[in-house]
Amino acid sequence: MKKSILLTLFLLLILPLTVFADEPKILTLDAEVDDNTINYSGTTEEGSHAVMCKLLDDNEEEIDKKSIPVDNNNFEGSFIAPSTGDYSVKCANYEGGDIKGKDVTVAEMAEYTITFDTNGGSNIAQVKVESGGTVPKPANPTKENYVFEGWYEDGTLEIAYDWTKVINSNMTLYANWIKETKELQVVFIDEGSGTFQVDFETDDPDNQGPLAAPINHTSRYFIETGKTATLTVTASNNYDFMGWYNCEEYDISGDNHLGIMGWRPVGDAISTDATYTFTATEAYYNIMPLMDPKAGHNNIWATEGGQIAVIHENGDNPELDGEHWFDNGIAVDYWKGDTITIKAKAKEGYHFIGWFQTDPEASVAENYVREPVISTNTSYTYQPKVTTVQGVDEPLNYLTAAFEEDGQVTVSFETNGGSTIADIVIDSGSTIAKPANPTKDNYTFAGWYEDGTFEHEFNFNTPITENITIYANWEEIVNKHTVTFETNGGSNIDPVEVNEGSKVAEPNAPTKNGFVFDGWYEDEELTIEADFNEPIMEERTFYAKWGKEYKLSDDDNNEAIFVEEPNQNLSLVITDLSNLTDDELEGMNPPMDRETYEAVIESITEAAKEYGTLITFLDISVLKNNTEPVDVGQVRIKLRLTDEMKKYKSFKLVYLTTDNNDNIVLDEDEAHTLTVEGDFLVGTLPHLSAYVLVGNNNDNTNTSTATATKTNNSKNPLTLDNIYLWIGLLLISVIGLTIGGIAAKKIKNQK
Repeated sequence: MKKSILLTLFLLLILPLTVFADEPKILTLDAEVDDNTINYSGTTEEGSHAVMCKLLDDNEEEIDKKSIPVDNNNFEGSFIAPSTGDYSVKCANYEGGDIKGKDVTVAEMAEYTITFDTNGGSNIAQVKVESGGTVPKPANPTKENYVFEGWYEDGTLEIAYDWTKVINSNMTLYANWIKETKELQVVFIDEGSGTFQVDFETDDPDNQGPLAAPINHTSRYFIETGKTATLTVTASNNYDFMGWYNCEEYDISGDNHLGIMGWRPVGDAISTDATYTFTATEAYYNIMPLMDPKAGHNNIWATEGGQIAVIHENGDNPELDGEHWFDNGIAVDYWKGDTITIKAKAKEGYHFIGWFQTDPEASVAENYVREPVISTNTSYTYQPKVTTVQGVDEPLNYLTAAFEEDGQVTVSFETNGGSTIADIVIDSGSTIAKPANPTKDNYTFAGWYEDGTFEHEFNFNTPITENITIYANWEEIVNKHTVTFETNGGSNIDPVEVNEGSKVAEPNAPTKNGFVFDGWYEDEELTIEADFNEPIMEERTFYAKWGKEYKLSDDDNNEAIFVEEPNQNLSLVITDLSNLTDDELEGMNPPMDRETYEAVIESITEAAKEYGTLITFLDISVLKNNTEPVDVGQVRIKLRLTDEMKKYKSFKLVYLTTDNNDNIVLDEDEAHTLTVEGDFLVGTLPHLSAYVLVGNNNDNTNTSTATATKTNNSKNPLTLDNIYLWIGLLLISVIGLTIGGIAAKKIKNQK
């Protein structure tokens, strides 16, 4: 056997070198299929040592190839077909030489069972895998008090399973488990400076001391879940104990990514007692005592061209008395609450810019943070902050006095179309006086800004150290025109001012005893009706037109007052359309069903909510000879207050119409305010029609157009045609009821 293997390896090495040799030929080749295994065998001429066999698919694409040794002129081997289909086995004494082939068909694939032995864990069902396939990796099983480690081929758990392995037989995979140890890692950090000392005691006899020697001043203790530990902290003289905290590890080197790790607290203190006893649970994986230092360290720097001095009233360093000036920097040690005054002065040829925060990682003073400036005064008094140790982020007390070399800079003024202001040249570090305001026709000057987008107003107290441009902002002056209302003997209406190009709102109608207001006109002769949609471009006067009063009333003393008409037999009919009876609906021509009627009322009720609460839906008409509706133009209406109306503070009559989409709408342009006068609601309507009366107890109401859409499935959709038909039929029915004497109103004509 060893001899055959060595021979095969030898032939594989020399075969490429002998490809052109005159090899013995293959005499026979046979192949047969067992599931998806293709077994082949054959014979060769005398002198053959090995053959090369390939498995090809029906497109002559190579699937696999093997070099097979020849023993006594015989050879045999097998291939695994990846799927069903037609294949051919082809063999030769060398590649490219005399080839023998045999076609075969794989009709079905072998299927193997994979069993998962979870070794006491949760059950995982068997899976079936076709020969040549791979096992799909299942979800990890679970086992109480254990952590799943992985799957193995053998029950001794020595050979980890390779999920890319091709399956050619039934097999069992075995789960490996690791005993779950819910450990408590207690972390102490002493900062290497005697910050505190911690005593650790536990009822776990195997864990009375640290697991290993402290690393970076960090001691770690591990105890099992359920065991009890007692921690006692003693702070040094320069620190106050703040509390026990959960903590996390972090890179104290920050953006430098040096991998220097430390610990910092997370969340609120879990205890503020110096002695803390607890039972180990998953909630306490890392614990640390947090210390509040009583003292701190402050570095003060000066850039080139300046000097600094420090006054530390509580310090014991005689150089920190304000009399000693330093060119580079000085360190200041202080206690919490100390006050320090720092001073700066420029050398000849330099000027002071300001005090700035210094990058704590910087080794030279020039690495200060340029924005924002802390102070531009040469003397700055402050209380430095004490930085809490162990990863609590506090601003570090590294300050720099920045100086720049004297020079000249140019300040330019961009007036944005205004009068010109000349550039100003000043010494670097100086400030400029605010120039006289520029001027611009039809505009008002609105200030100087640092930027052309006018987001940051320029501060003239800021030292200027480079060439800059500041920008003038402007506000356009808008012409205004006065619109006067000549009421021609009626009640007074004050003039209004309107921006040029805007529209003037039509005022409430004036009143005049014995007359009815008949509209506004543009001329004194009252020949051109006023158009309030026309923009106002100049001073304007509108003139009131009056007609002699003609008054109609009904039995409830509701009144309609309009311009005198020729002597006709006129009647006032006010009909409540919001609560018709079945008989009234049936009496229409054609009749209206209750469902359609209620859908209309519901739709109108929803639309009325934009203005207030629907009180009623009225049709207000003037009839000639009790039958024919008459258009009498603008009408002053008086409606008697009912108990329902008295619930509200304000009222509107809103005209009911339809929009371009045939939706019922309440017209915002015809939402007419009614006022309470005694026992009546009084207001002016441009015409008589169907109106919605709404009440409101709020001071502000929405006057936008409200769409009344249908909220249930009615037999008859509410469209332009049928709403007008409905209203028309309703009016006709009301007229018919009136003529027939059925209506509950008697009409009287009063002039």
